[in-house]
Amino acid sequence: MTTAPGGRSRRLGALGCAALTAAALACASTTVGGPADAAPAGTVHLPDLTTVIPTDSFSIVDGPDGREFRYTHLVFNRGEGPLRIEPSYSEAAGTYLGHQQLMTHDAGDTWSVVDQRRIADAFTFHAEHGHFHFPLATFGLFEVAPGGGVGAAVTMSPKVGFCISDSYIYDDSLEHAGVGHDWWGSCADPTTLRGLSVGGADEYDYRDPGQSVPLDGVPDGTYWFRAMSDPNNDFVESDESNNETDVLVTLSQGTVTVGTTTEPDTTPCTSELVSPAGGDTVSGTVALTSTTSAGNPARVRYLVDGTPVGSTTAGAPYAVDWASGTVVDGQHWLAARVTTGAGRVCTSPVRAITVDNSSGPDHAGPMVTFTDPEAGSTVGGRVAVAVRAVDASGVDHVQFLLDGKPLKAARTAPPYTVIWNSRETTAGTHHLGARAVDTRGNATTRTIRVEVVPTTPPKPLSIDVSVVARGSDSLTTPKLSTSYRREVLLALVSYDGPAGADGQSAKVSGAGLTWHLVKRSSSQSGVSEIWAARTTARVGSRTVTATPATPGYDGMLSVISVRNGARVGVAAAAGAPSGAPDFYVPAVQEGSLVLAAGNDWDAAVARTPVSGQIVRRQWLDTAAGDTFWVQALTRPTTAHRLVTIRDTAPTADQWNYVGAEVVARH
Repeated sequence: MTTAPGGRSRRLGALGCAALTAAALACASTTVGGPADAAPAGTVHLPDLTTVIPTDSFSIVDGPDGREFRYTHLVFNRGEGPLRIEPSYSEAAGTYLGHQQLMTHDAGDTWSVVDQRRIADAFTFHAEHGHFHFPLATFGLFEVAPGGGVGAAVTMSPKVGFCISDSYIYDDSLEHAGVGHDWWGSCADPTTLRGLSVGGADEYDYRDPGQSVPLDGVPDGTYWFRAMSDPNNDFVESDESNNETDVLVTLSQGTVTVGTTTEPDTTPCTSELVSPAGGDTVSGTVALTSTTSAGNPARVRYLVDGTPVGSTTAGAPYAVDWASGTVVDGQHWLAARVTTGAGRVCTSPVRAITVDNSSGPDHAGPMVTFTDPEAGSTVGGRVAVAVRAVDASGVDHVQFLLDGKPLKAARTAPPYTVIWNSRETTAGTHHLGARAVDTRGNATTRTIRVEVVPTTPPKPLSIDVSVVARGSDSLTTPKLSTSYRREVLLALVSYDGPAGADGQSAKVSGAGLTWHLVKRSSSQSGVSEIWAARTTARVGSRTVTATPATPGYDGMLSVISVRNGARVGVAAAAGAPSGAPDFYVPAVQEGSLVLAAGNDWDAAVARTPVSGQIVRRQWLDTAAGDTFWVQALTRPTTAHRLVTIRDTAPTADQWNYVGAEVVARH
């Protein structure tokens, strides 16, 4: 492990993996030590997931629900093949289920799917957040055991939302690095492929919602911070012994001191369903049994479409009776999940079974369950209203209701969700309903009660001042003067630099302000950065300067002041050797602006932004053969949502991209 400039760790080398047998693929744990070439063409190339924790990102803050331990993490694929997931909506399950597609390539390096495995956990799409809720990784603080190892859990992160897509190529030294990068679709589109390319990393910044461990009631002291990729053993990997990273941290009076980092062996047990058999048709009460290598497991749970339906602490055959009438007729996915006495988890291969409890004509309406908001909850502002609706014949549409009257147009396809502006409703008790109709005309209505409280809408954001400097080496803007006392200033910096990752960075100063680095992207040649400052008085006729760490290169500095800005919110970075430049910013608040900076090291070519976005500044530096640009949303967001900043062209060049949210004052 080496530490790259900018505090980002870079893992070197690759683990070779020989061709695997079918049994090994079912629960792969083969390890071939040392750097090696990838397996030859025609053999299965598997992913290898691990979690990278930048220890300089730890902090303790006062969050909306109390004190929080905050962290940044990267789920990194250091295997010789991509992690490729195909989600598809199951009408019988009422959610998205996924296949892991196993890949190989021919002598001409053309990649293809050679096998696919059902994934036990469901992919629950959250329309407001714009991504799947899925247990890709888990995080928490644990006691230090008497022997110094990891003890019992103290407090766990609520993190469940993941895009499952490359932020950038984290290690381009791996053979096949970048394979898969251009396969992944938008986080906000649940029908597209998800995954991690070879050498790719899915990064989540400490500012992102959910990137925290609650600390209320947790005393100062020394703990293990545990990060675990694929904690439920959902995926087939070339090496499942390296999924955990543990960092010793000492919490004292609001500070975090970092100690040792370890990667314990996480090789899972094995598990196999015994009954029912794959392809069976079942009805009524179904006996579920399984086997495991765990010996004396602490618990065996059974999952149907990712939902636990029963568990046992008794011995083999670990029998549980399942009432199949709790799901609609149709195909369902069944798996056994074992938790060992040491807390390790293994999951059996998933079997598809058919439930058939029909007895005469179908006069029953769909099964309807509210997923957002919770019944009896207090809400305000713009609220995501969502239900899960399933029916054996299929759901024709779902009509949402507010106090018995239609709320927005009927939804004719999943996900079944609407955004309700509760500010247009009087404060007090209200009833949200959902009427689901199946393809035979049978209907079911479900209703929940919520309490609406008044909320103040965000103040409108607008650009007050925008200045730019272009040239070589240190860049100084023209003098700028702000019009208002309290504004947020962003310095969006892009520089050329030496070939390769992490070869360039910058520092921003000036205007009599204290500047801090929000985010840097340097996984490709050159660098793009965002720095921020807040004003408490008007800035009068002052300049801002950017200075590159490696001199002698061209760059562009754009400084933008935002009226009614309260602070910088979530931020994100991305980079790739080719493909359409894009990145996502999760959980952007209502009324926010997202601004971004990018650099193209390969060519001076104009960007083509997608609808709803604008290139605010752009320098086609033909002398250096580079492009530097600043891009933004054309207007503030109207709801809490994921934002994807994207250009459709060019697609052949390497690029770095970085973006940040400016949150509005209320």
